[in-house]
Amino acid sequence: MSTITRTVKNIWKVGVRDAWRQINVRRAPNPPTHEPGPFRRD
Repeated sequence: MSTITRTVKNIWKVGVRDAWRQINVRRAPNPPTHEPGPFRRD
């Protein structure tokens, strides 16, 4: 039982980390550029 629980916890931890990475990438500001982009709000 303990090995199964540990495996599930590891998978859950990796999934949460991946979700956070996706959120951070989506929330990261775009690199500064001089051309107007759809996400630029100056």
